Amino acid sequence: MTSRAPSLRPAFGVASSNLNKLLVSAYKLIGFGLLAAILIGIVSYVGIHGLYLVHKAWVVPTVVSPSDPVVLDLRARIAHEDWMRHKVLADRAALEVQLRKAKRVAELERLYQSQFKRAMKRDAAFRRSTLKELATIRAEQAGIQREVRTSLSAMISQTQKTLKRDFDAQLIDQEHVTRERFQLAQMALAQATASQSRVDLDEKIRRLSLEDEVFESASEAVRASEPLNHEGLALQREHENSMNEALGAGDDIEALARGIDEMDQAVVHYDEILNSLEESPMLRATQGKLTLAFIPYENQDSIGEGAPVYACRLGVLVCSKVGRVLTYFEGEIKQAHPVYGRELRGQLAELVLEDPASAKQAVLHVNRPPLLF
Repeated sequence: MTSRAPSLRPAFGVASSNLNKLLVSAYKLIGFGLLAAILIGIVSYVGIHGLYLVHKAWVVPTVVSPSDPVVLDLRARIAHEDWMRHKVLADRAALEVQLRKAKRVAELERLYQSQFKRAMKRDAAFRRSTLKELATIRAEQAGIQREVRTSLSAMISQTQKTLKRDFDAQLIDQEHVTRERFQLAQMALAQATASQSRVDLDEKIRRLSLEDEVFESASEAVRASEPLNHEGLALQREHENSMNEALGAGDDIEALARGIDEMDQAVVHYDEILNSLEESPMLRATQGKLTLAFIPYENQDSIGEGAPVYACRLGVLVCSKVGRVLTYFEGEIKQAHPVYGRELRGQLAELVLEDPASAKQAVLHVNRPPLLF
């Protein structure tokens, strides 16, 4: 037993030495691999960041579908703006109806005022003509009354003397005297009636003269400081009401015309909004999926319409052509840089891709592969 122990010690030492060498080799290999991975990562990071400092021919793809929230919001916005436009048009039509009504009122009031003046002038002329005729009649009547009064007075005096003389001479009886005196009283009453008729004629002349002044004043459409009578006050009030209606209709016409102009401007504004929204590339996504690309302003000089588009499978390596840039869309949008993360301003362009799966790439390259392979 003592002779076998020394023979095992050398074999155990050799195995231990070999295991140590293997562990050292594995440690070196793992360390080298980790170092290589770190170096590759650093080189890749620096290389990618350095590449995008000079590489100006890249785009960020995106796929827009009909169910995309942006598309749904856009369609809702278009529906709302269109509804607002139709509401403005309906309100404008209502204002046009009111404007036509106000114009009719203004025209009718102007016509009424013009006819009112002519009617007042005709009434004033008619009354002046009547006054002239009545003045002639009054002059003739006054002459006749004077003659009748003189003759009647003389006849009454003479008749009374004759009746007294004949009665005293018993040539006539009391009945005859009474009958004769009754006839004289009737003639006196006729004279009094004629006098009353003259008073009535004078009153009619004065009334016609006053009406002539009233209608003449009304025909001039001038507000009297003190109306001549109640009829003049009523005519003045009627004319002023018409003028007030005409002025109110004029104010309504001005306000309604201004409102219609403002609504026309609003319709133009809504048309501009709708045209802008309908020209949005997102709206085309309602017909099906749409592939778009964000192109920063700083890259647009290098990317023209129709330029070929490349997709790379290993970052910027192993690239192949997958489509082309179709056209730019109007309008500005903002998006983060795919590498640096800072916000960029740019425009959208439509892409035509032969390989739809390439739209899932974070970045596509235009004109040529970034590293030429």
